Formats: sequence, structure tokens, C-alpha cells
Amino acid sequence: MPPVSLALAELDAALKQLWETLAWPPAAAGAGGPPVAWRAAYTPLLPADWPPGAATAWVRYGFAYGQEVSLRDGARVARPWVRVEIQGDQARLTALRTALEPCAVQGVRPLRAAELARLQAGAEAEGYARGLRGLPQPPGTDQFRAYYRLWAALNGAVVPALPPEHTPFFQWLEAP
Repeated sequence: MPPVSLALAELDAALKQLWETLAWPPAAAGAGGPPVAWRAAYTPLLPADWPPGAATAWVRYGFAYGQEVSLRDGARVARPWVRVEIQGDQARLTALRTALEPCAVQGVRPLRAAELARLQAGAEAEGYARGLRGLPQPPGTDQFRAYYRLWAALNGAVVPALPPEHTPFFQWLEAP
């Protein structure tokens, strides 16, 4: 499927439609294994360039989590299946594969109240990110970095499956 350009207002419907066309792996351990209940998940906005400039595209990836009865404290993770580049009020949607491709198991745990609050402030962090024209400067740096660090820590199996163009950003996140 070639990339599709669309308005941000049309993005959710397009992602849902693409999700419904994906082929899902049969079962966790092959034909006789327990079924896996897959659900779509999305990264926060990630910069295509780091540090970002005025022309930097902000990218979101769709991946998937799979729940199965044999995993009590984890979920299967499927590689990104879609890339969405956002610039202004336009999006460019690129399908990366036609079938879910499991790649890892991600441990899961209950979130602390402070972690939940930080994740719920994701829209603010992403809004701040889209306005960046260079390295973040205080006072916004701490909140921005804390949000993305927490997301990366809770999604450690997803981060290595992302394209290498985002490596400089994740390295900056981990720097003191």
C-alpha cells in the first residue's frame, strides 16, 4: 500500500480501517497454542530528526499488544505495522506490513498514581514537542523528558523495534 496523505481529522478512521485489514498470527505457540487477543497501541509522537527543527516531522507508530492466558505478567508485542508522519494539520500514513509480526514479550505491572498522572499528561508533552525548534529548554524540559522516559521504560520491548532514525532522541532522553 503506497503512503496516503490525509487531514488529521481523518487519521483515526484510517488507522482503524488499516488495523482491520492486518493478518494476525495464529496462536502463541503455533497451531496448538493458546489464542492471543491482539489490540492496537501507538507510540507517542517521536521526532524524525533530533534535535528537531522547523521542518521536523513528528512520527507515531502503530504496534500491537497481545494478551494470552499463559502470560500472567506480560504481553506479546508486535513490530510496528504503520508509520504516521504529522506536520501541521496533515498526516502521511504508511503501512509497514500486512500482518502482525510478534517480536517480544513486554513485562507489565500496575502503574503508580504519579506514573498514571504523567501518562495522562501525554497530550501536553506532545504539544510541547511539536513546538520545539531545537533542544528543549527549561522549564519544559523536565516534564517533557519525564513523560518520554516513562513511556520508554514501560514499553522497553517496543523501543528496539522502532527505526534507527529515533536513536538520537532516545539517547538524549537517557543522558543526565
